[in-house]
Amino acid sequence: MVQAESALREAQSNYYGALLNVFISKIDLQKSLGLLK
Repeated sequence: MVQAESALREAQSNYYGALLNVFISKIDLQKSLGLLK
C-alpha cells in the first residue's frame, strides 16, 4: 500500500511539473512570435 501511495504522489508531481512546462513553453512561443513584449 505504501508503494502505491508513493507512486501516486510521484505521478501527481510529474503531472503538475508537466503542466508547468507546457505553460512556460506557451509563453516562450508567444515571446518568440512577438506576441508578448
